[in-house]
Amino acid sequence: MSSILRQVKDRLETCEIMLMGLEGWLDAGKAASTCAEYITQKYGGEQVYVAESDELFNYTVSRPFVRVQKAIVKQLTFPKFEILQVNIKGKNILLVRGNEPHRMWQKLILELLKIADMCDAKLILTLGSMLDDTSEAKVSAVVSNVEDVDYLKDLGVDTVEYAGPCSFYTPLIQKCHEIGLRGISLWAHVPYLDYYEILARYNIPDWRCSVLLLEKTVKIADIEIDLTEAYEKAYEVDSIVRKFRTRGDSDSAKYFL
Repeated sequence: MSSILRQVKDRLETCEIMLMGLEGWLDAGKAASTCAEYITQKYGGEQVYVAESDELFNYTVSRPFVRVQKAIVKQLTFPKFEILQVNIKGKNILLVRGNEPHRMWQKLILELLKIADMCDAKLILTLGSMLDDTSEAKVSAVVSNVEDVDYLKDLGVDTVEYAGPCSFYTPLIQKCHEIGLRGISLWAHVPYLDYYEILARYNIPDWRCSVLLLEKTVKIADIEIDLTEAYEKAYEVDSIVRKFRTRGDSDSAKYFL
């Protein structure tokens, strides 16, 4: 993998925050990637880097998306990993979005940390989501500094107790700890029964969990994100779930986003 730093160094401005919301295993209910998509739709962003997908992805794990019409391939989209520079009401952030990489995690993490250092970033904040056997959505966190534990508890964020397979975010946060950089990995807990089951059936993002992540992001990163449309989407999604719970029939399809 060629140096990302060499490719982007002349295009970067000072950015206090590197925010990351990836798709894939760490994106239950699409709650995390929906946050990144929401930010780019509202505030745009300049692409400063996009990875060569052959280097980072195994296409048998994350297959390219194809659209075929009348036997002709009209669209073919490969997994991607990109960095955008986004200005949110006068404050620059680096937004990392796309698919969770399959390869070269450690090398990519070192490159990202070099970029964060070049931009004088003081915080790396990652957004993820997981399925959970819980009745209500909530947010927990993994942190690089123990000093953030009490701060996050005051924001209503639980700490994570976990042992098992990890995401790309975990070694990133661990490396932040090693170099003394503030790193916080937020995780939305997506209720599985009677919620995720309904949304996944019709490929509807869990906007309720996205809103929870965005609310915490606004406070932790000290940035102003207009959440009006996100709240509206969350209300619509919650209405869909409630209608399925109470009626359980196909008439609810007319409420789909």
